[in-house]
Amino acid sequence: LYELVYVSGERLSGNSRRLSKKIEPGKWTTLSVELEAPTREGTYSASWRFTDGAGHGFGSTLPVSITVKKPKPTTYP
Repeated sequence: LYELVYVSGERLSGNSRRLSKKIEPGKWTTLSVELEAPTREGTYSASWRFTDGAGHGFGSTLPVSITVKKPKPTTYP
């Protein structure tokens, strides 16, 4: 059973994600992990990676970056 797991950086409230389907070698798929943006301004980064059933990492590390900006004030006519 393969999992996409958090490796380093800001956790961003993300949890490991187990693959629910078989992906044939050389094929592509789309995966998603729910992350929560911090409430303070700034740029936050994390890294994720696949592991096998024994917890051994393999493949490339997948980077995530979130930039939080202060919202612009709403102006009324």
